[in-house]
Amino acid sequence: MRKQVNHKDKTLQALEYLDPKVAMNGTVEMISPLTIRLSKLLGKSQSELESARDTLENQWLSLRDSKKEKILKSGGEELVSSPSYLWKLLLDGKNPDGTPEFFELSNFMLDLCALPHSSAGAER
Repeated sequence: MRKQVNHKDKTLQALEYLDPKVAMNGTVEMISPLTIRLSKLLGKSQSELESARDTLENQWLSLRDSKKEKILKSGGEELVSSPSYLWKLLLDGKNPDGTPEFFELSNFMLDLCALPHSSAGAER
């Protein structure tokens, strides 16, 4: 299996952003390597893609600057072990004015979590 997977693939490497520890530690400055490679998940027309990527980038930067301790404490052990739990928790988060804080970013990351982990057929 390891021989069949190109571990140097930039898209594969960028999927580490899904990991709650990576997402919350602030070491990944930009999410654009992932959004550029997987832009079809955004479900936007070609003319809307740049704006959608900018929104994701801004929300990623906001996440880095947000109250991480509060998010981490509210998630407990499940937060560390389940990427989809983190992104669902953030999907439900609101700004002080009641608007969703990380709506686009959370939806994009949840879409990534839902992708199949293998392309192997069941009959193999």
